[in-house]
Amino acid sequence: MAAFPGPTTLAVTVGAADLWLLVAIGVLLIFSVLLSVAETALVRVPRPRADDLAAEGRPGADALVKLLARPDHVTTVVFLRVACQLVEATLVGIVGDRLLGVAGLILATAVNVVIVFVIAETAPKTWAVLNPERAALAAAGPVRALAAFPPLRLMTRGLIGLANVVLPGRGLQQGPFVSSEEELLAVAEVSVEEGVIEEEERALIESIIEFGDTVVREVMVPRPDMVTVPADFRVADVMEVLLLNGYSRLPVCSGTLDDVTGLAYAKDLMAAERDGKGDAPVASHMRPARFVPETKRVPEMLREMQRDKFHMAIVVDEYGGTAGLVTLEDIIEELVGEIADEFDVDDPLVEPLAGGGIRVHGRTSLDEVNDLLHTRFPEGDWDTIGGLIYDLMGHVPAEGEAVTLAGWRLTAQRIQGRRIGRVTITPDPPSSGPGPGPGSASAPEAGAGAGDPNGLHAAPEQSRGSRDSGQVAGIEAIPFGILIFVVGALFIANVWAVVDAKSAVDAAAREATRHYVESQVDGSATADAAADAAVDAGLAALAARGRDPSQATVELTGLDGVGGQSGFTRCARATFTAEYEVPALTIPWIGGFGDGFTVTSHHSELVDPFRGGVPGSSQSCA
Repeated sequence: MAAFPGPTTLAVTVGAADLWLLVAIGVLLIFSVLLSVAETALVRVPRPRADDLAAEGRPGADALVKLLARPDHVTTVVFLRVACQLVEATLVGIVGDRLLGVAGLILATAVNVVIVFVIAETAPKTWAVLNPERAALAAAGPVRALAAFPPLRLMTRGLIGLANVVLPGRGLQQGPFVSSEEELLAVAEVSVEEGVIEEEERALIESIIEFGDTVVREVMVPRPDMVTVPADFRVADVMEVLLLNGYSRLPVCSGTLDDVTGLAYAKDLMAAERDGKGDAPVASHMRPARFVPETKRVPEMLREMQRDKFHMAIVVDEYGGTAGLVTLEDIIEELVGEIADEFDVDDPLVEPLAGGGIRVHGRTSLDEVNDLLHTRFPEGDWDTIGGLIYDLMGHVPAEGEAVTLAGWRLTAQRIQGRRIGRVTITPDPPSSGPGPGPGSASAPEAGAGAGDPNGLHAAPEQSRGSRDSGQVAGIEAIPFGILIFVVGALFIANVWAVVDAKSAVDAAAREATRHYVESQVDGSATADAAADAAVDAGLAALAARGRDPSQATVELTGLDGVGGQSGFTRCARATFTAEYEVPALTIPWIGGFGDGFTVTSHHSELVDPFRGGVPGSSQSCA
């Protein structure tokens, strides 16, 4: 008895539509390569180097300088690259499915992952790292033109805004893809961990980065702490004030503190006393004072002091009143930390406390407190921890009055008139009953003053969960995590529903076709009855895979005879088509909802030319 051949293997037919899709895939892949080069090169070339290239007259350097002045334009490059890769991956899946079905979809996806990683990501970015200037000069012009295209610019900004809304915390206005100060600080942190630089060097790098964003108001000696002398004071009396306070310069006022007329220098007054002018008014020996606005940036202030050779300036507010004074020492301390000499009183600005808390001066900046405690106390119209307490309480606090914020208890201490001298910050333990709200009075913190050199590092671990509850637009961290989990679960469930439905209809079409070509059509058995039985077999295959047969159709869509034979005959090619309606939304353990789309599968096989009980002649198969 002759052996029966198995089902005929179908040849892959590539149509015109498939060719156009392949062309589109190739074009998108090329664009992805170019955009990867541009993205890497633009973040590798520093702005000073771009200025040097422009000075050398290099082609494209002017566009590069303008582009680096707006680093948010790099976000446009990232958006286009991601869009190209996602669309390209989608088209690859479509072509794979059209040519080889589910197997083609899986194979095309796997191959595409390798191709995109090697050709569109690793290779171009590596080349851009090795040739940053060449790549940046070539990419600057096209990228600047793309970033200036209004619809693309609006779309990118809108998507970044949407990301900032759903993300806990303040978000980044320019997006996360630009080279930022945070990125440089992260590199410094890694360098410390790997032993490349010391911790002190990392702290200096951080100070330099923050130095550029600091204004005079943040480093000045505030008005209440200023030591001044009236203009009619004798030279000898002013010398006594200078000696008692250990200063080399003092502001001289005519009337009120808002009317600073000059500066008295100790060396000038000593020379006057030596010349017998100790009874002369200090106004006759003072020098002109420099006045600067409180919003002046510290780097500009430092350059001005270096250029004009002065060490002290009077800081004025927007109304022209005296806000404080700033010295060269204050500015340098912003970089290297506190500078104390043998005459300074040892009054530490930060004291570690037992249990992970700290005690700080009321003038301590919020940035410093946030760095010490790894927390996120809010910023606003205040610069210091004392100003934050004033804003939270809404009144001048009493000695020992406390307020709770972000898992921390802030207690005002050493109240001097209306000023907060010291602030104790300790982790706020969770309580079963209602705790004190903002502004509620409480006793001073127990254990205040107990030193703990490890206290500063214990706080983040003890109450990290309560402090990481950043908020934007009412969406908090924990609900945001739940939202991401739910959306991810729904996405995976719906993708699996489509893949499983495709596998089910493939099995249904294959089972129906096989059942049909193996049917006996002779005597009372008709071809129509065989087709009906094959349809039932296909629907049964769907049901066996957990699919509702009422949502599916299986039908004979092709029966091609050979050698002049027609109908169900030997060597005829039978084609069955199976379709299944996939719901628009599938929720795990609940079901599907809405009208979705149709998943289709086709399967063809030949009727065995040597099997008995089949009409036709095997001689016509050739």
